[in-house]
Amino acid sequence: MKINPILSNSTNTQANLSNKIISVYSKSAGTEVYHNNSQCTERNNIESENIVRGTGGLRLCSHCKALNVLNKEK
Repeated sequence: MKINPILSNSTNTQANLSNKIISVYSKSAGTEVYHNNSQCTERNNIESENIVRGTGGLRLCSHCKALNVLNKEK
């Protein structure tokens, strides 16, 4: 089951973040990375029951990292 990107509609003025993509990782065994880009196919393939918010102390997914660079260049 695919998931939609997780968005935060926070009105937190301190962070001034609205519609920011939340970092997530899978609680499935063998997970080594977290995701922070809604265009990442690996992120979008995590089954909803396995999604955990945060980084989990894991390294950033290489696909997310590449997508983040591409999005900054636009």
